Amino acid sequence: MSMYLGDLRSVRMLIDWIGYHHVVLVDAHVLGLRSLTYFLIATILSVCIVLVWIMLGKVDGGSTFTIVEYEILHRTFELSGLDVIVNGLVSLGFLVAKIIFRRRKVFRVKRRRSSAMVECVIYRCRLKLEPRDGPSVALAWPSEDSRCHSKESSLRGPEEIQHLMFVNFPLTFEATNTLLPWCIPEKLCFPNWFLATVYLVGAAGLTLSHIPLVLGSEYFAAHEELKSMVPFIALPCTAVFTGLFAVFYQRQLLKLLFTSFDFAFYSFQITCADIGACVLYNWNTPRCLMILSCWLWAQWAFTLDALTPTTRNMLKFQVRFAAPVLCLLLFDHLRIIYRIFLAKDTELRDSVIFEGTIWDHHLVIRVIPFYVSRSLTLSMWCSRLISRLASGSNDNVSILRGTVSYDNIFSRGRRRSSHMSRIVEVKALASALSRRTRVSPATSFCQEKTI
Repeated sequence: MSMYLGDLRSVRMLIDWIGYHHVVLVDAHVLGLRSLTYFLIATILSVCIVLVWIMLGKVDGGSTFTIVEYEILHRTFELSGLDVIVNGLVSLGFLVAKIIFRRRKVFRVKRRRSSAMVECVIYRCRLKLEPRDGPSVALAWPSEDSRCHSKESSLRGPEEIQHLMFVNFPLTFEATNTLLPWCIPEKLCFPNWFLATVYLVGAAGLTLSHIPLVLGSEYFAAHEELKSMVPFIALPCTAVFTGLFAVFYQRQLLKLLFTSFDFAFYSFQITCADIGACVLYNWNTPRCLMILSCWLWAQWAFTLDALTPTTRNMLKFQVRFAAPVLCLLLFDHLRIIYRIFLAKDTELRDSVIFEGTIWDHHLVIRVIPFYVSRSLTLSMWCSRLISRLASGSNDNVSILRGTVSYDNIFSRGRRRSSHMSRIVEVKALASALSRRTRVSPATSFCQEKTI
């Protein structure tokens, strides 16, 4: 932005930079939380206005500049500073919208109970789906390595040391409450030959979905019949494998996923990137089928949190299996970017997504800057998700996060909240497991680790 403005207005960007860091550090604020939320709403409105004004060229004295310019086969590709600014403002808008979304949910809960407990927005904790056998009572037990402390320890001592506490999750999830409950076998297990067949079909679908991108159009130019046959085999195999997992999704967990901001963000980014890839291939049918297959694999990886540990054990599935799948999907998009700028792939063609005149300004949105920005954003954000999947155990969830809170003494002096009993009391997970008796399969959330 400073280079785009090119005058004394660039000094103002330092003020904006400090202000946006206050947005990121929203959990460090203990006073004026409601006023801060209204300020965030005004911030996202200003970001949208600045974005529209820059795209329409209404900023006085603003001049774009070229970052990367490449010419191959009489085609010129350019990545300008305006493309970077627009992508940065869009990402910033998503970040502020995420904070507003979570803060609004917190305030909506606080209206129903008068409490000085403050739930964090950015700071979250990792969760585990803990199998429980017995009555459907939701309990949440943080592990021993957690930073959370019990109510007694948070109140002990003359000094006002505030400890983060895990907010008890109020639901227990029945393993049999799936999208198709009749698909659950009576003995909660499948024969080995059936599971081997399912995973072979999934491996075939995943492999065939990536072969066209790895080999490139040069190989399929000499084997035209394979170009049409491979995607038509890969898509049904992928649909069968991912569809089998989908019927075992727990309804309540799936609803939590669909209403979470993180899932919506990941799904939106991968959908935009895949649509951009289809446009680059000029909506070629075999290529679009291949991209649709990759999209199904991405949605499968994003919705694995809806599988309970009981179902995962029934399918003999390990969550870390999804990490290589996401790595392959990211590799595909980075491979397309490589073929755009460095390889002589005539199959990929830049085109115009939108072209028109708005407020006397000729606006052109091209597919290559749009696709590159979405792919790079997806690569940066998905690296964290891949790390969670690769390092998680079979009862971990990767996208759903737990809520932590603290007793804000500044909002009401020295009085203690009457709702401290709503915060789960910290106990050792091992001792909690040792007191259980097994009756019927159910699942509840427990805290594993704060992040």
